[in-house]
Amino acid sequence: MSRPQRKLSKDHWGGLESQRSAAEILALNRPYAVWIHWAGAEKRKPWVMAERVLAHYLLVVSVQGSEEIVVQGQAFTIPEGGAYLIQPGVLTGKLSSKRGNRPVYLHFDLVFNERRQEHRNTYGHESTLRGREHLLQPTIREVFGVDLPVCVPAKLAHKFAASIEPIVHRWLGGRPLDVLWAHHELESLLLAWLMHAAPRAEGSKLQRDSESRLRRAEVAAQMKLASFGVEEFAQAAGLGRAQFARLYHALRGMSPGKALRDMRLNEAERLLANTELSIHEISHQVGYPNPTVLARSFRERYGMSPSAWREEYAD
Repeated sequence: MSRPQRKLSKDHWGGLESQRSAAEILALNRPYAVWIHWAGAEKRKPWVMAERVLAHYLLVVSVQGSEEIVVQGQAFTIPEGGAYLIQPGVLTGKLSSKRGNRPVYLHFDLVFNERRQEHRNTYGHESTLRGREHLLQPTIREVFGVDLPVCVPAKLAHKFAASIEPIVHRWLGGRPLDVLWAHHELESLLLAWLMHAAPRAEGSKLQRDSESRLRRAEVAAQMKLASFGVEEFAQAAGLGRAQFARLYHALRGMSPGKALRDMRLNEAERLLANTELSIHEISHQVGYPNPTVLARSFRERYGMSPSAWREEYAD
């Protein structure tokens, strides 16, 4: 027999706040409403975007082509048809697409903020929230008590890829009912992802332990890139090589070897842009004893040599 629902008066809030987390209060009483404030779908030539922190949510599907993203220092490759979510207050590093792509994207809030009307265009490349603190949205965990990864799970990727473009076009049409439909459909997509993630949250202790192992290993790798291989990567996580490879692919969507290559290239990129070290010195510092290997990897990612990249992008 289900319990009757209670109406919560203002008198109840004090007691609730002392007994429940903010996340539980938000999820139970639903003071959230998906509200899109910018969207787009355009084809892009090869591009690189500087790091930034958004005060709101950004959901992207790479409809054509792939792209590379860095979120809180972790690199992700988004394949064609893949989707990802950038949450509020998260530092997103340099994003790029070496061959160009066509992303379809939605900037949105979960909790309506009237002051957003004063600041509709807050999509610049600032790496801090200075001046936008009042627009900062709560995270998915704060609203629903469930964590979501950066990348949309493979089981839901097709659903997101098929749904987001119609949502964007309806919203861009501007008619009130179309805008309402777009908000409703985006909320349905997020609900599908939350329901997919919820069972995993029940066994979150194991997941947290696994995530902790990976982060510990990634920190060790960043500190010792010059002499760090896949074997050392696994050892830093306290796992055997095969077990570590399976876990890493499950949680990061790539092999440990690919992750190390991304770390090396990201660090090489930073050194090229911010130091006067020679290409030979940078190559050794990031773990490529032979500079030709760095040059080949750079050409694969950017279509140009490290020296050419430095001339074009260094400050």
